[in-house]
Amino acid sequence: MFHFHLFGSINDPELYAFHFWLFSCYMIQHPSNYTEEGYKLLVNLFTEAYDNEWPTDYILQKIGNS
Repeated sequence: MFHFHLFGSINDPELYAFHFWLFSCYMIQHPSNYTEEGYKLLVNLFTEAYDNEWPTDYILQKIGNS
């Protein structure tokens, strides 16, 4: 079910707004799949985005996908 939403969101603009949050939550729960530096960077980005209520467009700009 998770993968359906993760990959299905790429083709659906309404779901794509949640892509960052889905991917980030997965990565935070599975830190051994990534480098320690990558993990820390994403946790910091996730925390800033959540605390500051960043819109999806701004998050994508911050990670270089705009």
